This record gives sequence, C-alpha cells and structure tokens, in this order.
Amino acid sequence: MRSLAKLCLIALPAVLLTLALLELVVFRRWIAVGDVPVEDYDAVHRLLRYRPEQHGASYPDDDLRHPVPFTVNVDGWNSLHRRYEVAKGSKLRIAVVGDSYVAAFEVTPRLSLAGQLEAALGEENAEVYSFGVRGAPLSQYLQMARHVVATYRPEVLVVVIVHNDFVESYRPPPGRYTRSFLHLRVGTDGGAVEEVPPRPYREPGPQQWIRSHSSAFRFFFYRAQVGSQRLRRLYSALTADPPRYQANVDVTELVGETDRMRAVTRYVFAEFAKLERASGTRFLLVADAPRAAIYDGSDPRRTEAYEPNRIAEQAATAAGLPLIDLTPDFERDYRRHRARFEFPHDGHWNARGHRVAAEAVRRSLERHPVDRRGS
Repeated sequence: MRSLAKLCLIALPAVLLTLALLELVVFRRWIAVGDVPVEDYDAVHRLLRYRPEQHGASYPDDDLRHPVPFTVNVDGWNSLHRRYEVAKGSKLRIAVVGDSYVAAFEVTPRLSLAGQLEAALGEENAEVYSFGVRGAPLSQYLQMARHVVATYRPEVLVVVIVHNDFVESYRPPPGRYTRSFLHLRVGTDGGAVEEVPPRPYREPGPQQWIRSHSSAFRFFFYRAQVGSQRLRRLYSALTADPPRYQANVDVTELVGETDRMRAVTRYVFAEFAKLERASGTRFLLVADAPRAAIYDGSDPRRTEAYEPNRIAEQAATAAGLPLIDLTPDFERDYRRHRARFEFPHDGHWNARGHRVAAEAVRRSLERHPVDRRGS
C-alpha cells in the first residue's frame, strides 16, 4: 500500500503537469486544435441543430496562423445571417440543406456554398439560408426539409448529397447523437421503407464542458480519433477485407447494399417531390463527385464510389426532381486550374469546392428562373 501511495504521489502530479503543458503550451503554440460546436436538440420540431449564438474557430489546414472563424446564429445554424427571418420579403429565398458540407465549419460563412451563391445572385436580390449539421444522412435531410419548408417557405430548397448519406440513412454509425436523426428501416431486398423517428439528444453537462474547454480532449477524440471507432478501424485493417475509402465512404460497405440504397433514395426523393407539390418550393438536388479519381486523371464514373451518384440520378428521374451531378463541374475546373477542392488533411470542400458547387446551382437557377408570382 505504501508503494502504491508513493506511485500515486509521483504519477498524479506528472499526469497533471503533462495535461497542463498540452493545454497551455502544445495546443496553443504548436498544434492547431479547432473548437467543436455544441449540438442542441429542438424538441418542438424534433430536429438536431447547434446551440444558438456560438463562436469559435477551426484549423482545416492545421496551421495556427490560419484560424477559420465560425458563428452559429440565433436559430442554431452556422451562417452569415445572424437570424433567419420567417416573414417573407422581396428577396428570392433559397435554403440549403445538408451535413457538414453545408455546415461548412472549414471555411468562413461567406465562402461556403450558401455564402457564395448569395453573392453570385446579389445580396439585394436573394437571401440564402444554410441548414447543415455534421453527420446528418440523407434520411435526416427529409426531416430538415419538412421543417425548413413549413417554417421559412423558401422558393428553392437545395439538398447537398455526399457519398456516405445513403447507407447511414438506414444503418446509423456509432456516435453521440446519430440516433437523434431520422432514419429509415428497410429490408435487405429493398422492400417497404419505414421511418424511424429521431430520439431526443442531450449531452451530459460534464462531458459537454470538457469537450468545449479542453483542447487535449478534442485533439485525441477528434483529430487522433482515439476511441471505439478507431479501434474498430484498426481491427478491420487486419482482417481479410480491410476498408477502402473512396470519396468519404468505405466502398467495402457498399457491397450487397445496392437494393437498400436504391430503396431509401427513392423513398426520400419521393417525399421531397410530395413536399414540392404541396408547398410550391422547388427542390434542387446536388451530388458530390469522387474527387480522388479526378486528380488521378481517371474516370470517376468507373469507381465504386460513383454507384451512389447513379442511384441518386435514377431516383431523381423517377421522382421528377432535377439533380446536379458535380462530377463534370469538378472535372472541368481541375483540368483548367489543377487546384484541389478540399484541404490536405480534411476531405471537406475548401473555398474552391464551395465555389464550383455554388456556380453549378447558380447556372441551374439561371436556366430555370423561379416564378415568384405566387410567393
């Protein structure tokens, strides 16, 4: 017991000193660790968003000299608009729904898809509201769209779709709040689809405080990914079928999932079409591209990760909804400028990626102008 007591007397101060050095020196002078916004569950609308009026910074290029500030507005969304007005004015109102690509904590709000689209259309003519939350799958976009259409009545609702949206709609990954998204239940043969309502989310106060205030905690659990998911990935890497990532999805998980992916996509897009007919809000779907193939000089359409793009295009056609596949847009821009669309250590779009997507949406709106006589 005396030996154990002596060990504790030596070890405890050493641990505390190490933590202090990490918090006060290492993660302030040498290693960039961004802030993580606190999530908030809107029980009235059964919607996960962010706690209103938060401020912080991210470091997508891992450089302490280049902080990227973010501002969560009073409605709980990262946006250049401090507040989303419910009452309609004279401006064209566009809403953008999606996951972390729409939340866009890696760029300033004005350089996000929503911000650049608003600038391209003219701030005097249009207001673009973004509704993005990290980790949201395609099924959750339906939950968000229902809220946005009913509350803000936009003339256009843009849905940004990325490659992990499909499987995660019916097979939610482990996480703090993934069960607080709307999910779908579907059979292995792609039969009937059933909605699974979101569960209320409330993070324990001490855990939330540590996550918000400790750079060391955020580094190990978000940057280094020390936890159960990391261990599962390490285990998978040693098995006969290790993960192979294309775009932002492990393509080994897509094997045998085509029927279910197709079923959930058709269901969600059909629900979008119903919302469009009932509300008058025009829906516009935007699908990301397998960008690594573009950089390699190969055809993205021949990659396994392109299968979700095909599924989305087929489902959009069946639902009568327009879909912009960003693959040709990214191909043209890369051939011309040889500049990538994400950060070296972060797969989210950089300002250039958001610009290409915003330009594709702008051109679509220009080709098919919005009739506002009924607004």
